[in-house]
Amino acid sequence: MGWFSIISSQWVINDPLRSVTGLRPNVVPGQNPTLPRQKRNITEWFHTVAFINVPGQSNSDPIPGNAGRNLVRGPGYTNVNLSLMKNFSIVERLNLQFRAESFTLLNTPHYSNPNGSRNSGSFGSITSAGGLRVMQFAVKLIF
Repeated sequence: MGWFSIISSQWVINDPLRSVTGLRPNVVPGQNPTLPRQKRNITEWFHTVAFINVPGQSNSDPIPGNAGRNLVRGPGYTNVNLSLMKNFSIVERLNLQFRAESFTLLNTPHYSNPNGSRNSGSFGSITSAGGLRVMQFAVKLIF
């Protein structure tokens, strides 16, 4: 659903001068975190081995890594909706309208972004999706 950042862990320091949340890991030199399109799946959306924790990181002295912000691209979002209507004239000023509508017509799954937390057990995998196909029919009396 767009670009997102990889974080090595959640660091929260109660010092107002050193407030740090979600430090980034290091990117392994020579490793590209992007997987080719044909190799992506919901259990591995990007190369998880392209990221390593920063040596010397600790709760007392957090060190940010070299991984850039919004480095990995999540799954795209494709949506096709369709609406069909037919008006039937009953008498001069009375019409009947039949409507058929379909949302997410092609039933394309809408995956959420993969887990970007390096220390999580589901790092790099997509754990949720939404937006199933919905169809509705209606009859409307227009006078």
